Amino acid sequence: MALDEKIRFPIGHFEPRLDFTNENRKHLLDQIPKIAKTLREITQDLNDEQLRTPYRTGGWTVIQIVHHLADNDMNAYIRFKRALTEDQPLASSYREDLWASLQEYQDLAMEDSIMLLEVLHKRFLTLLRGLQPEQFNRKLRTELLGTISLDIAIQRFVWHGQHHIAQIKSLKSVTEIGVLDQNEIYPHCPMEIRVVEVGGVSKPRLKHKLKQCSIRMNEYGNKLFDDEKFIVSPTKMRLETVELAVRNLGFLDGATTLQLFQMADNLGLQLCPMDLGAFLRIQYLDQPEICTSSTEKGNQAPSGSITIASKPLTEDDYFPKGFYLRRIEDELWLRGYIADDLHVWNPNDRFIFCRT
Repeated sequence: MALDEKIRFPIGHFEPRLDFTNENRKHLLDQIPKIAKTLREITQDLNDEQLRTPYRTGGWTVIQIVHHLADNDMNAYIRFKRALTEDQPLASSYREDLWASLQEYQDLAMEDSIMLLEVLHKRFLTLLRGLQPEQFNRKLRTELLGTISLDIAIQRFVWHGQHHIAQIKSLKSVTEIGVLDQNEIYPHCPMEIRVVEVGGVSKPRLKHKLKQCSIRMNEYGNKLFDDEKFIVSPTKMRLETVELAVRNLGFLDGATTLQLFQMADNLGLQLCPMDLGAFLRIQYLDQPEICTSSTEKGNQAPSGSITIASKPLTEDDYFPKGFYLRRIEDELWLRGYIADDLHVWNPNDRFIFCRT
């Protein structure tokens, strides 16, 4: 899944389970009352600014998400009852994007929709728990999933609630920075600004320049550079970069790559093109060498390293995700690294982003 898709679908896309048992169904129904309860718990300490902050660039705000859940679940309840009383009815659709743009979504108190969900889910559960197992085999026609059983419909109903809860949680994880002095947060934090010239040469020529500058590369670096998806921009351009620490993005306890990139985007920073690492390596020949400290944590990047924030070439966790720069025993390196989605970067690890 691409990075922007991971932000949009933090728990992944919906994947129905076909071998559904009565025990599976009972467990799933038990999740329904937790949706409204969790929504109240994760939003009760958010201020108005946070409630009106999109969880991603171009996405809905927390308030819009909660109102959308109320509207969606009302529609789902009606579709379900129609499937129980009609022969494979066509589920009516609605323009959720336009509904979310209505003034109601701005003016209505979020608590009203949470209370609506509580009452609606209570009634829905009364219906669902009174059904016989064979009734969940009844069919419903949908534009998105085609003809599905009610077992699949209820799976998607629960997934949908958990999907949006995860979006809100992802926003909270990148906005809870009040414990840090604002002078430690970009753009007020200490940072290193560089202008890097990238592009305008062929890939073989760039590799030759690295060798001319006695730049060494590890196995992962070579694998990344030699991959056909690694492209050098044919057009020369100048990019302004910002070097800062993970803590300067608001993460005192570290963060995953996805959290870092999402917060950087919220703060107006952009990911670097993958080839920037090679060009910066050639232009940054006076990188200091920093000895490894015995107090480093296990999840910390190598001492003295600077990681280039860039979009991975592939989602394969066994393929290098990007480059980092380091000087080791007076030798300059352009190294590739492996890190899965669960890896937590240390607060003192340093990254380079672009900015316009």
